[in-house]
Amino acid sequence: MSPEQLSFLNLRTFPARLNVEQAATLLGCQPHDIPILTARGFLEPLGRPKANCTRWYASRAVRRLGDDEKQLSRACQALQDRWRHKNHPGEPSAPRRAKREALTECASKRRSANRHSTPEPEDSSCPATPR
Repeated sequence: MSPEQLSFLNLRTFPARLNVEQAATLLGCQPHDIPILTARGFLEPLGRPKANCTRWYASRAVRRLGDDEKQLSRACQALQDRWRHKNHPGEPSAPRRAKREALTECASKRRSANRHSTPEPEDSSCPATPR
């Protein structure tokens, strides 16, 4: 943590508006995460800033996000999803991957059952087996 961040966190009262770096310090994330949180609706900039202007955030709104455990958890998940999709663009999300693996496993069970002459009972845990 830089000395500037440490001195900011040691303030008795925070300023009414925070820039991106101050909001990130208060939330415990990186400054490049704040635009993601803004795009996902967790934070809203003050006023209607133009594309090339400094964005300011209400100190109270940033602290409210940091104090609400459920909202903070959702914000962290949104950040993780964003960076996972950015770093691995072709990889499906975790629920899709789990479903795809389950379907692949069921299909392989059916293929092995068709190779044998005796039919095996249907697996009720397999979502892809025909009924």
